[in-house]
Amino acid sequence: MSRTAERYSRATQSSQLRMTADAGDVDVLAGAGVYGSLGTLLHRCRQEWDANRGGVERILHARLSRLAALAEEEKAGKRKTGEDRKKAERAAIALREEIEREAQTGRRLILMRLRSLAMASHQLSIHGSKHARRARLAIPQDAISRCSDAAIDIWLDQRCPGCTGRKFTGGYGAPIVICRRCKGLGVRRRSFEARSPAEHSLAEWLLGQCEEQATKAARQMNQWLRR
Repeated sequence: MSRTAERYSRATQSSQLRMTADAGDVDVLAGAGVYGSLGTLLHRCRQEWDANRGGVERILHARLSRLAALAEEEKAGKRKTGEDRKKAERAAIALREEIEREAQTGRRLILMRLRSLAMASHQLSIHGSKHARRARLAIPQDAISRCSDAAIDIWLDQRCPGCTGRKFTGGYGAPIVICRRCKGLGVRRRSFEARSPAEHSLAEWLLGQCEEQATKAARQMNQWLRR
């Protein structure tokens, strides 16, 4: 988290909101209020995400541990024959789906704790609607909202969900191999679940806007504090 973001985070929780000769919490909030709501909302989302990062980490590591244990069970299942082997394979597929589903649900529940997320996504979707009209992209509003949600989600957490940014899978007693999902890069693929090239183009633009607007807000808050 940048120094400006840290000051903004502290300011939003401060009880000392009186103007003083030196730049304090109220000055940070005044600067945030004067300059662009989208950027400051994104700052809040980042701060709230950082505060809940530990819960996400625990979910991801529990997922990796369970998948490693499942891999060992699958090895044992391959030594079986006939109907027993087929049953073991079906059970492994069902358990893998359950593990992934539970991890995704847990992550979504943590995202629901980010009080600024819904408003930030709404503001970003408005931003996206204007861009879509200017660029003449034929994208329905529900798709724009979906792209906004995906862009903020990736901006907040750019680690590959398959390896949690480690660049490899395995461990926890299982063999270590290069992550297939990110091909050893450790970062999320920008798929956005886009249903058309236009949607993918918009989602890429929105992801860039997350960083641009947050950086712009930080720069403007710094300028306010130097006044």
